[in-house]
Amino acid sequence: MTPIAEEILKRDNFLITAHIEPDGDAVGSSLAMLHALTLLGKCVCVCLSDFVPPLYRFLPGAERIERDLPPDFSPECVIVLDCSSLERTGRIQKQIRMFSPLIINIDHHQGNSCYGDLSLVRNASATGELIYDLIKTLNVKPSKEIGICLYTAILTDT
Repeated sequence: MTPIAEEILKRDNFLITAHIEPDGDAVGSSLAMLHALTLLGKCVCVCLSDFVPPLYRFLPGAERIERDLPPDFSPECVIVLDCSSLERTGRIQKQIRMFSPLIINIDHHQGNSCYGDLSLVRNASATGELIYDLIKTLNVKPSKEIGICLYTAILTDT
């Protein structure tokens, strides 16, 4: 079990976010993580600074992506995906800083500054690859929805 997996299993309320102007890897990875955490019984909100491009609105769970954190939601942990810096989350970074949660940074970009409390930064074709590995570590059986999201993440970044 990795430290990131251990921390995820300890917590119940998660915010997932990714970079501004989200691409297929950002959206697909975020939604795959949403589905995996939901299968673990966690409470999850996906919040992106910008709208999901129409090209990716077919992804399972895309309708659950918010542009603002719901006022009654208090995340214990923020999982930041596909972002080389926290500033790349755009206006969401202000909301993150209000809660002082554990920040988990998962990214495949070499220029990542490892800004999270925990970081999984590794050379890969897409962040979706790293999410797949994490889902396996968490012993989540990938669903059809997770598969579609990860396929999109990897396909669009390669």
